[in-house]
Amino acid sequence: MINVERKNSFQLRISRRLKEETSHNLDIYLFVPGELGLSTQLISEEAFYHAAIQVSRTYYSDEYHLPLVHSRLASRHQMDSDSYRLSLSLYAYQYVGAMERTTQSMLASARKIRRSEDKHQVDQESVQRLRDRLQETSDLSEGILKRLRRHPPQDERLSKYFTNIDNYLSWFTEQQLLALVAHMPRGGEFTPIRHRLVAICKREEEYRREQQYNAERVMADPTRMSNKMRLLRRLIEYPITLKQQPQELGGGEQKAVKALATAVVMAFVSFGVLRLRDTLGDITALFVISMAVLYAMREVFKDDLRNTLWRWLRRGRPKWRRQYIDPNRNVPVGHQLEWFDFKRYSSLDTEIQQLRRRPAS
Repeated sequence: MINVERKNSFQLRISRRLKEETSHNLDIYLFVPGELGLSTQLISEEAFYHAAIQVSRTYYSDEYHLPLVHSRLASRHQMDSDSYRLSLSLYAYQYVGAMERTTQSMLASARKIRRSEDKHQVDQESVQRLRDRLQETSDLSEGILKRLRRHPPQDERLSKYFTNIDNYLSWFTEQQLLALVAHMPRGGEFTPIRHRLVAICKREEEYRREQQYNAERVMADPTRMSNKMRLLRRLIEYPITLKQQPQELGGGEQKAVKALATAVVMAFVSFGVLRLRDTLGDITALFVISMAVLYAMREVFKDDLRNTLWRWLRRGRPKWRRQYIDPNRNVPVGHQLEWFDFKRYSSLDTEIQQLRRRPAS
């Protein structure tokens, strides 16, 4: 399953779930307006690829209650710290991802309802659907946090992982609910759910104070609080995000192509020099000028010949290879081959051209 979502006006996120020990192919076409003049002369393929595209792989599990079982085992000292950290981080990461997607979807629905209110064309079915989703989201978030805190570990080695994750999830839930409250449609029908969301936010803030998760100077400074939560999120993502070792393919072939192009051009230049010597005889001004023209032609055609041979040799072949390594065991768990190239619209397959002509939804 492939999910495409727009994070903001400049970022597009494409995600998919992969099964273990399976091979997948994914073709992505990015259409750029011709008026931009984007070409290899403006920016190279490698520069565009490394600057505009970011790839990451994380673990995924559909056993949603397994981390809660592991928490009970950890509270009884029957689980090692690495497994506990991996399980709890995966539980938190998937909750955060689901909460973000749900919040963005409800914010989009709230904006539509507010625009319809301004035009006095309110759809009561959409209002009721949004209220039900808000109610369901508040119930789920409360239930997930309660289950997480049901069996806190007593071991100090495990307690630090639990504290970081519990601290971040409490703050993150509060921020997402506050965003919903701030952008909720006007009207009395949303007053009860607004009061409930605000009560959950106050309860989470008080909970963090009781647990002494954050210092007073951190809570008093929004910038420090935001920076700390970014750090906690990175700590959550670290054990479930695979390490990457990118490798550019064709290094030896590129050197061979460069040597071949140089040898071919020099052979023609040497042949031209011999012909000039036989034709002009002694070294004269005309001979020197002719030699200069030959060497100028060598510099011009050497790069063109090398680039042409290189593109012909690498056509249809991968340009990069990524090796994915498990951060906990430090062993390879998979690899990925990647292709990237500029193409004209006329050179694309007919099926892709027909899909491009369809209106964007």
